[in-house]
Amino acid sequence: MIKEALMSFIAATAATSTYQHRIAIARDIGMNIAFNTLGNAMLEGSPKVFYGLSPDSLIAQANGTSSSYATARSTTHKVPLRNLEPDTQYYYQSCLDVDGTCKRSPTYSFRTTVSPGDNRELKFAALGDMGVMGPLGLSTDAPKSVEDFARLDEGERSTMKALIDNQHKYLFIYQNGDFAHADDVGRIVSGYLNSILDVSLFQQMSETYELILETFFNQTSQFSKGTPYMAGIGNHEQLLTKGNTYTDPETNHTIMVDNIPQGQRKFTFFKDKFYMNDIKNGVPPPGTSRDPEQEDLGEPNEQLEWLEGELGNFNRGVTPWIIVCGHRPWYGTYRGCPGCMEVFDPLFVKYGVELVYHGHIHFYERLAPMVNDNVDPKELGNPKAPWYIVSGAAGHYDGLDAMADSISDESRRLIQGAFGYDEFTIHNRIHMTHAFIASKNDTVLDQQTLYKAHDEFGSEF
Repeated sequence: MIKEALMSFIAATAATSTYQHRIAIARDIGMNIAFNTLGNAMLEGSPKVFYGLSPDSLIAQANGTSSSYATARSTTHKVPLRNLEPDTQYYYQSCLDVDGTCKRSPTYSFRTTVSPGDNRELKFAALGDMGVMGPLGLSTDAPKSVEDFARLDEGERSTMKALIDNQHKYLFIYQNGDFAHADDVGRIVSGYLNSILDVSLFQQMSETYELILETFFNQTSQFSKGTPYMAGIGNHEQLLTKGNTYTDPETNHTIMVDNIPQGQRKFTFFKDKFYMNDIKNGVPPPGTSRDPEQEDLGEPNEQLEWLEGELGNFNRGVTPWIIVCGHRPWYGTYRGCPGCMEVFDPLFVKYGVELVYHGHIHFYERLAPMVNDNVDPKELGNPKAPWYIVSGAAGHYDGLDAMADSISDESRRLIQGAFGYDEFTIHNRIHMTHAFIASKNDTVLDQQTLYKAHDEFGSEF
């Protein structure tokens, strides 16, 4: 199976030297273009993008940078396009210039975002926890412990395919963490791994980890080459074995975290593959001896200071709606972020955040507006507290989570057993509609509209 998938991967990239195109919205009406070439040898070449307003006249050119890591099957190239016209269709080709030879990709296109303060209706899609689709991930086959509701039915359209089919409806597509689920490769390779018996299996896991990533980005590039694919980090981007230690009870052979190859820990693939404005290299840890799962923590209060700086920097007369996205939820039936409510709630209320969007839990749950563990009595009719949605039902190798024994008091709708994604429509300055869409057939499974008067931001609302 792994060999067949690898041959398919090579065949898919044979026609052009650049592949896996993915674009992302940048500040100041810009677009970040990322793409890959086979191998991680870091060729002495210069990544380029040729672009323009017509597919027959790609007269503008931009240069970029390249990066890779030891275990990667490919090299990532990142080219920034800046000072574009708002709400305008552009066409582009990519290439890697090596000694004056630059084999261009097919021509793709994208539309830039509208200018800040534009009052027209806009629509975007969001999702959480989407893994690779097919033999290395979610399919009609799954480990025996996965319930029938948590796997695809025969012929059922996946979320990946739904996004490919519907991409042109949306200004951008946002994934709220947990890409590909390559770090759970041990479960995929050996079926819910409890112990690693030999080094060869671990090596197989390491190689399959990279194959899963290549397959995932081959799949997502079918929409991300033309629709901006915005990325937020989750918990499945950190370590191949998620910080666990595996010991063979017969030989007492132990595989420590330090044995995991560089590139398969510390969010390496996330920082390498994605080209977002604010992805940085992290903050050096204050100590040399730390839990590997804590290596990428910042300095005390660094995240809060950054977040308050961002929230306080918006001109709410120009930007009436603020949506904050984070992976682990602190409200809902399954809470997974102890201490977050106490830290983040005051900031969100202070700066008038309208909606908080979470993932991590593998079903869909719409909650009431919440603050300090209390429901805002106005619900969706001009609440002061942010509205909370938990949505991690896009699908991965392990399917969906089971229904909880009891549902939280703040829950207003919980849908279990349906793969789906979210659609947000900003109608105007005071109305925003959210819908949960069934991936298999585009059915709207849940829909509500939030009204915010925004009186505190001026009379123009």
